[in-house]
Amino acid sequence: MAHLGQLPDRLFEYPQLLGSHGLFIDNTTAGSVTMSTSDLYFDLGFMSESQHWAFEAQTLLPNSPRILKRLIMISFVNGKYILAANFLKILDQNMLCHAWVNKYRNYVADTAMASADQLIAEKRRFTPKKVVVNSGAFNSLILLAETNKDNRMAYDYLLTYCILDSHFTQFVDYLQYYRNYNIRKLPRSWEEALVIYISKTRELPAFITPQIISENCIKRFLDFNKSVKQFGNNSTAAKDALFAAYGDAYWYYLLYMNPKVTNILQNKIEVL
Repeated sequence: MAHLGQLPDRLFEYPQLLGSHGLFIDNTTAGSVTMSTSDLYFDLGFMSESQHWAFEAQTLLPNSPRILKRLIMISFVNGKYILAANFLKILDQNMLCHAWVNKYRNYVADTAMASADQLIAEKRRFTPKKVVVNSGAFNSLILLAETNKDNRMAYDYLLTYCILDSHFTQFVDYLQYYRNYNIRKLPRSWEEALVIYISKTRELPAFITPQIISENCIKRFLDFNKSVKQFGNNSTAAKDALFAAYGDAYWYYLLYMNPKVTNILQNKIEVL
């Protein structure tokens, strides 16, 4: 959904049982998550973390073509052409990879080709200049968002992380930069979280105009609260009745699916 630009609009169409742990699956000792985590950090533009997880994967699957290709691309992004050449030499021992190797050997011989490569150029813009490893997913997202104001995927992940774990203050702090990403209308999950923040603090953030929250969102929030009150504010009794109309809303997540409420993370290995 993040690659399609749909993450903040469709986030709660799917049960979010693990909070932010559903965004990053690296909080486990399972070796099967190493390349998936490397993939995610590469997509987000965080080369030091992507490389870290690729090396973790390499200890389990030495000289795997997929892992070597990842390390080669990271080397090009980082401008480490000699290192890329060494990895290419190893990869070339695989008869199925000769064409791929020949293509990227040209990037070593002519570094301008690497600079002109759209993917490499994008990741060079996105990756932090500061090399950081194991700083934690939240800190990594903050660093990515502050490194490049064009990194929409990192920004979506950052705000999604905030609302999944109910970090409302940080959510509003970073929400104020939404215009940097040519966002005209707040995605659904963001406006639903913003309504919660305003209702709790009884104040409108200075950067927010009344028009930024849709009338439909406000109406649904008022109706949601009315529905809860019909059950004498007994949220447990209201759970099933609310699901049909609001099961895909952030407010339903907060009351019923949030791992702080369900304590499901106590058994997260069973869930994963």
